[in-house]
Amino acid sequence: MKRIASLILCIALLFSCAMLAAHAEVPSPAGKYFHYGFTAAGYGDFHHFFHFYEEIPVLGSVFYAGFTNNNNTFAGTYVVEETPIEYSLYADRKAIESGADKLTGTAPYTIIFYDFAGNELDRCGYDGEKLYYDCSTIKGTSCGPTFYYEDAELEYKAAAYDNEVGVTYLSFVADEDDTCTVQLSHNMTYVDLMTFIIEGTWSMEQREDGGYDYTLKPDSSFDPGAVMSVSVDRKTAVYTDEEGNSYTLTNADALGPQLAYVASGNVEIAKYNTTAKLNLEMYDDNSCVMYMDIFGNHSQIDQGKYTMNADYTVDFKFETAGELKAAVDMSTFSLVLKYECNHESFGALAADMAISAPEEEVAEAALLLTLNGGFTTLDLYDDGTYAFTFASYNLVEKGTWKIENYQFSITQSNENVIYGSLDPTTYALTLEYVAEASEALKDTFTCDAATWGALMH
Repeated sequence: MKRIASLILCIALLFSCAMLAAHAEVPSPAGKYFHYGFTAAGYGDFHHFFHFYEEIPVLGSVFYAGFTNNNNTFAGTYVVEETPIEYSLYADRKAIESGADKLTGTAPYTIIFYDFAGNELDRCGYDGEKLYYDCSTIKGTSCGPTFYYEDAELEYKAAAYDNEVGVTYLSFVADEDDTCTVQLSHNMTYVDLMTFIIEGTWSMEQREDGGYDYTLKPDSSFDPGAVMSVSVDRKTAVYTDEEGNSYTLTNADALGPQLAYVASGNVEIAKYNTTAKLNLEMYDDNSCVMYMDIFGNHSQIDQGKYTMNADYTVDFKFETAGELKAAVDMSTFSLVLKYECNHESFGALAADMAISAPEEEVAEAALLLTLNGGFTTLDLYDDGTYAFTFASYNLVEKGTWKIENYQFSITQSNENVIYGSLDPTTYALTLEYVAEASEALKDTFTCDAATWGALMH
């Protein structure tokens, strides 16, 4: 019986290790470029590419997409998930021009793209060597759908990558003078117009209150640097120069009328044989603007005014679409605008758009304490959550932690509870962590009494 039990245990351990190995195989595109390009007779060379940055402290994993020789640009953050995703792509430019059948299949991994506010922008497949590019929002003119291959030798560095355009990450305006601004870009560069034009690079740290401190380091040794302390919600900031002078600033997105409601819907553009996305923004001054996302461009196509009625309908008066009314769809109990117009550039447009309140940005939890194990880390946050990280294998597990009656414990996402133990003499805390991914992955964390005791206050 002991031999059978031992055999079963060995099989279970091997299975667990196989699970961990499978998890470890998720490849990262960080630090790499993925390119697709072609030459159009009479028009020259066209380059489209993705640049995945090495992880930036606090900000995380940043991407840049430059299409049509950097004329259509996007930037934000991304994650890679071990989730298969289906694709339907042309093999290359020749296949696109000839109208050949698309290649179909399933890519092993999914890259999810987000804007800097945390809203999902798009998804595409990935296999560690190439992108299965068929994005609907992150796109430009003649950029696919096709494969984007890793350019490990940086063959197109001079032609494309060196011309990467800074995409705004944050922009602030001084309260006392709206000509004084600070703009931070995705590529860690900034332009400071608080006194005169200063360009340089920025870095960031998260404060204990959850806000962020941005250190501005000028390119020229003759220019002064500064620190910009941004609030948790990123709506305000305090700019402090090297002489100690401070100025209050407001996020450029927070100036003027504020967004009250949003709506979106897809629309077929028969003229270009493509699908575009309509986005309606309704502001608290009763103005509204309709945008279209097409071929990588975010363009205004209509605008007007709206009135909320007591019978739960909304009257719109657009400049192009004219007078329209939104009413409750009883099948979904949602307020729906049936937007229709005949646009001079895109032809007949029609889309059903459900109106809702905009999603509120949730402040990130502040890091309280990092415990270092033999080869992993355990981060404890002020909202009662934790993150267990095995960096070598891109493994992150999350759950909650608490201290009750001087007893430290963590609860994993599978509801398993792990309790810490105290040294009877020094009251130092010891926690034996067993990973959810595999029981074969274990690590020990220790913490002195004063440090873990401070967590109770």
